[in-house]
Amino acid sequence: MYRLFVLATMVLACAAVHAQPQTLPLPPVRSNHHGFSLVPLNEQGWRVLADRPDQFALKKAGADSGEGYAVQGATTSFPAFASPEAFLAEMVKRGRVDSPAGRFKLVAHSAKLAPDKGDMCARMHTVTEDQAPARRSSQTGPMTLEIYAITCAHPGNRAIGVMVGYSQRYYPGHRDPQLETSADKLLASVTLTDL
Repeated sequence: MYRLFVLATMVLACAAVHAQPQTLPLPPVRSNHHGFSLVPLNEQGWRVLADRPDQFALKKAGADSGEGYAVQGATTSFPAFASPEAFLAEMVKRGRVDSPAGRFKLVAHSAKLAPDKGDMCARMHTVTEDQAPARRSSQTGPMTLEIYAITCAHPGNRAIGVMVGYSQRYYPGHRDPQLETSADKLLASVTLTDL
């Protein structure tokens, strides 16, 4: 499941969109969804790809063609977890699995409980290397997809999972020095809401 979140975030960050997505109005306001809400970053250039009850997605172009940023929030189904520790163990396990067909090579993954968000919430940081990136530039070689995310089993219904992530897709040497700071700001705004 976390692999799907990683792949979906990558697709949102770099996929060609046929219709021009709507620009996110500034200053942004809290975006309420089924089970979660968040406040997008107050930065120019964000485009709204999805704004539905169960999903929220934004993308913003990066400095070089093919690079970009993505925000994605979604709800999904979750299995039952016996404890916060069992939940965390599963998040660690899911984050350490490489993608099918070997496209994404796992470089680093960490997960820790995030009790400030809920008793069954984990804060994750994942770095993958995209071995076959879709690109719109003449650059060659792999690209990096770096994701900061919060995943929770919703306290109102533990069978519902909430995942919110902030990511950057970039060429070697192009990592945004403010990436973690921006992710922290976005993820700090996440609240679990009624289902």
